[in-house]
Amino acid sequence: MKRTAARLTTSVTLALGLGLATATAVAAQKPAHGHASAHVPNASRPSNPDQDRAKDVGRFRGVAKKLGTTPDALETEY
Repeated sequence: MKRTAARLTTSVTLALGLGLATATAVAAQKPAHGHASAHVPNASRPSNPDQDRAKDVGRFRGVAKKLGTTPDALETEY
């Protein structure tokens, strides 16, 4: 009787462990919960594409300098 109980306990423990490992692997494959936000232009301030582009190019000056290129070249290659 003790041997049967020990085998049953071992089998249940093994099954629960495998189930937990499988559930963890499945949960890890789900995409992260992100907030989907739609881009809504600000009505109080008209958009200026040239000004927006100047801001974007300015962001890449440091990276471009380290890579020995220009921000425009980085944008073109991207």
